[in-house]
Formats: sequence, C-alpha cells, structure tokens
Amino acid sequence: MAGHVSGGVIVFQDVTDAIAMATQMTHLTNHDQLTGLPNRVLLHDRMQQAITVAESTGHMVATLLIDLDNFKYINDAVGHHLGDNIIQHVARRLDGVVDTRDTVSRIGGDEFVVMISDCKNMSCINRVSTQILEAIKDPFTLAGEEHRLSVSMGISIYPNDAKTPEELMRHADTAMYKVKSEGKNNIAFYSNSLSHELEERLSIEKLLHQRIKEEALEVYFQPKYSLVDGQLTGMEALVRMFNQSGQLLPPIVFIPVAEESDLINQLGKQVLEKSCRQAKRWLDEGRPTKVAVNIGASQFNKFGFTKTVADTLLKCDLPAKYLELEITESALIENINAAKQAITSLQKIGITIALDDFGTGYSSLSYLRSFNFNVLKVDRSFINDIAEEEQARNLFNAIKHLADSLNLNIVCEGVENEAQLKVLQEMGCTEAQGYYFSKPLPAEELENAWASIAL
Repeated sequence: MAGHVSGGVIVFQDVTDAIAMATQMTHLTNHDQLTGLPNRVLLHDRMQQAITVAESTGHMVATLLIDLDNFKYINDAVGHHLGDNIIQHVARRLDGVVDTRDTVSRIGGDEFVVMISDCKNMSCINRVSTQILEAIKDPFTLAGEEHRLSVSMGISIYPNDAKTPEELMRHADTAMYKVKSEGKNNIAFYSNSLSHELEERLSIEKLLHQRIKEEALEVYFQPKYSLVDGQLTGMEALVRMFNQSGQLLPPIVFIPVAEESDLINQLGKQVLEKSCRQAKRWLDEGRPTKVAVNIGASQFNKFGFTKTVADTLLKCDLPAKYLELEITESALIENINAAKQAITSLQKIGITIALDDFGTGYSSLSYLRSFNFNVLKVDRSFINDIAEEEQARNLFNAIKHLADSLNLNIVCEGVENEAQLKVLQEMGCTEAQGYYFSKPLPAEELENAWASIAL
C-alpha cells in the first residue's frame, strides 16, 4: 500500500575519534605545547571571567608578569634541550605556588603570567609574589648540574590599575620592565608614574635611533690641563644629544637607554669616528691634541673592537698617538683574558689606555696589577672634599703613591674650584680637568677661545 512504512535503516557512525580530535585541537589552541600551561588565549578568557566576577564582589584581580633573568645566556650555554627542561621546571614550580582557582600561564619564551583571582586584600598578592621569588631561587638540577635562576616580576591589579585584560597585561609589563632596568630579581607594582617613565624612555629611544641614523649626535670636548705649567694636555670627548625642540639632553638621560636598547655600540662607533675626525682637523691646523674617548662595556667586548678602532684611525688618517681610550672596570670583567689581549693590541699600535672612574668599583687594585694601563683617571668623588677633609687628602695621597709605583699618569676629574686645584698642586698631581677650567664645549667654541686655553 502506498505510503505504508514497512521497515527502516539505521546508520551508526563512531564519532569517538572525531570528538577526541576536536578535544585535542581545543587543548592545543588554548595551551602551551612545552609546559601544558594555559597560553595567552586561554589566559585572556580567564582574566575576563575573573574581572566579571570581581565587578560583583568588589574584590581584586592581580596579574603577575614574570620574566626569567638572563635566560638567553643560560639557554645558549646549556643548549635548547636543557633550556626547555628548565622552562618546564619553572612551570611546575609556579603551578605549585598558586591555588587551584588561580591561573599560571606561559605566554611565550621565558615569560609567564600568574593571575590571582578573587583577592580580598593586598596581603594575598604580596604572599604569592614572595613565594614565587623564593620558589625560583632554589637551584635547578639538570643533567647532574646545578642552575640558579632569578625572575623580574611586574604586578598590575584590577580595578586599581586597569579595567581590561589588555590593560592589566600592558601595565604589568611596564612594572616588570622597571625591575629589569633597576637590577632584576625583584618585584614592582604598576603606577601611573611608571607609565610616564616608559613613555619617556620610548620617546628617547626613538630619538636615539633617529639621531644615530642621521649621524646627528654631537661631540663636545672638555680640556685637560697640566697643573705644572698650565698648558693644555688633551681633550675628553663627550657625547651630547639634542631633542626635537633643540634642548640639550644630559647623557644620564639617554646613555642608559642606549645601553638597554643595544644602541650603545652604534652610538660609540659614531662618537669614536667623530672624535678622531676632530683630532685630525686640529692636527692639520697645527694644533696637535690627544683626544680621549669613553668606551662602553658592550662596545669594548664586541667581537672585532680592536679592528674597528684601527680601521677608524686609518679612515680618519689620524696617528694612533693622538687617541686615548677610557675604559671602566665593568668593561673588563666579562672576559679578563680577552680584555688583556685587546688592551695590549691597542697599545701596540700606539693608543693610550686609561682606566676611567678609578675607585668606584670593587676590584680596582687587582685590575691595576693585571692590566698595563697608561693613565689612571681618579673619579670626582675623591676630589669633592679634598680641600676640606684630611681623610679625603689621605685617600688621594694613597692613590697617587700607588699610581707612581706603577708608573701611571694620574688625571683628576671634577675639579670645580681654586681650593681643590691648589691642594692637588701641592700634593703633586700633574693633570686635571673639570668645570673650574672649562665645561664640555663644541669644538668651534673651544677653537674660538684657543688662545686663552691655559691656566
């Protein structure tokens, strides 16, 4: 009969594999493959959920951005396989610190985020952040070797600092950067002033890029004088930079930014070349003057630095005896043997080497024995009170005797008044520089007053 159902066909399909695949894909989309922790995508969702709950409870949500200090160097030293093992160990330790309701996330590389939801007071945040520092501080043993780590941590809090997950992350990153710039291995809470500092730093970094690209960094020169006959003995080259408004920025503002952003090598190379070109001009004009150039630690330790200096002298057609390089202790500690070789090579071609800021580090005496310096520059901190305090005079006298015993020429920095000058002359100091004689000036201004450049 038409329309009469006489039977049916039932089709079965096993969807177990499809469900398993979908579940796996969802997990991969939301979790870090190396550690199994929630990734940035899942963290964002959980942060949004925690903020929604906190809106009704009036509680706080804390974002702790954690960055492993110097992990790149460890990774390069032990290899990426062991580096991955260290990341996994860190993940487990972080996971062991927080409550199950909170989230530990790896957002990439050596960066983690701990989100503490439903915080009733600041003591909870302080407790967890301190526990994290302590947990990471314990040594890791991998392949039979101990590895020690530290972390820099920035903390941003809802609703005090931010209202959205994006703002929380951005502000925590700002606070973390503050820790990095101040020595690492610590904690910082976000504040509006930090945000302002970061904006200023980014502005200075952008300006540095521009000035270096345009070769628009200025080099000023500060004269050095003989305290015996009052004659000019040389110049120290000092880098200066102007902002868009034509205002001169102090080196203390832009040099740290150059060091942190790896622009210091480009800056140093440009200053070295401009200084050598100026020394060559003075030589050609019949006013031969040795110019001293400050060399940063990363610049000195960069592969091929000696060749760079030699090539610069050749390019500028400047005899090596008119160049002096001022090097601080921090430039020497990275690789003492390599530093010795570099200094010896530079001296062989006729360049004078000065140990700058003597007395401000921890191992100056050992460096004086290890390296064959030509000049010892005594830091201004030893000169400040030399006219008023006997202890300061005794200390300087000890430094002078030490330099004399090693056949080192002493140059005193930061002479600012006649009283200091007279004491130094009485104590047998033969060379000095400072604002009492002249502040750093552009070459043109020094040339205009060249006839009067003498004590």
